[in-house]
Amino acid sequence: MMGIMGASLIFGGVVHLMPSHALAADDSEAKDSVSHAVGDGPPDERYYTPFFDKTSGSYFQLVPSDRRMSWDKARDDAALHSYKGRQGRLAVIKSYATHINILRNTSVDIRTDTWIGLEYLCGPKQLAWVDGSLYKPGEYTNWYLHWTLNDFACQGDFMGVTISPKVGMRWLAYGYAKGFDWYIVEYPAPSKDKAAQSDSSGVAEVDASK
Repeated sequence: MMGIMGASLIFGGVVHLMPSHALAADDSEAKDSVSHAVGDGPPDERYYTPFFDKTSGSYFQLVPSDRRMSWDKARDDAALHSYKGRQGRLAVIKSYATHINILRNTSVDIRTDTWIGLEYLCGPKQLAWVDGSLYKPGEYTNWYLHWTLNDFACQGDFMGVTISPKVGMRWLAYGYAKGFDWYIVEYPAPSKDKAAQSDSSGVAEVDASK
């Protein structure tokens, strides 16, 4: 099932209910002092403090923009952020625990649809995360309505996905031209290869022989 609201298409998958007691989960790491701007420079007080997610090993941050931007613009903007030496990207949410932790730390402040790192590719009819992975049936989703990949009018080449307070912080998808001024940045854990090249201070070692 699906519904059309103005220029937006609403669709969903397996609905995951969110019990209120789950909002108290994952407080194992205290919030850090933060550098919010591009690079690791002085904080911008418009932004919110990054918080740690134990399940994914990533930090996440709610970021307001001074202008409305489409999903692809938000994706590009998120990539300009960094924190603790980690490059930002739009949030990849692949577990219920991560979703709940994000809501626990942001739901009071999210007042409008907020972009995350998931898009629907209209041509191949696939859901793709910004980390390059494709959604597989049975994986975690939090759609507002039952998900279908068939028989709807896709708007453009892709449709971006938001967390929406309009529908209880579930996910909605919108046409490529739709703009919102909030998005969630993820600072993912470094890969094992990169971690192996770093010393205890987090500074990558340089091979001087090359």
